[in-house]
Amino acid sequence: MNEYPQLGGNYEVVHHSQFLEWLIDTGKLDMSEARLDERIVYHDSLLPRSPQRRVPVARKVIGSLAGVEIVEAERNGTKGHVLRRGGARMWMEESIASRSTFERSQELIATGAGRVATACPFCYIMIAMG
Repeated sequence: MNEYPQLGGNYEVVHHSQFLEWLIDTGKLDMSEARLDERIVYHDSLLPRSPQRRVPVARKVIGSLAGVEIVEAERNGTKGHVLRRGGARMWMEESIASRSTFERSQELIATGAGRVATACPFCYIMIAMG
């Protein structure tokens, strides 16, 4: 994203959760009949710590579903647990990272939530495997 201007592109880059929030807030995405009776814990990925300092609004988007109860893990927000498995690191075999993923999975399970949500596809895979 930081390289786009060097390549002739000037784009406003937003996280997909910010785009979904905008769609809901402007009425372009109608959530009035959307419902999910579920207790959900949101796993914060690296996003709150990114150089762009964008904080995800995913909880607000998830909370727009009727019936949803959002619970928090012990470590959340900018103090969330980063799995550090982005890019090709996801395929590396490291006992420390595996232990870290297992520990995070246990924290998420301890919330009693029936579902785990995350905005990071790498975290999704690692938690599912953890």
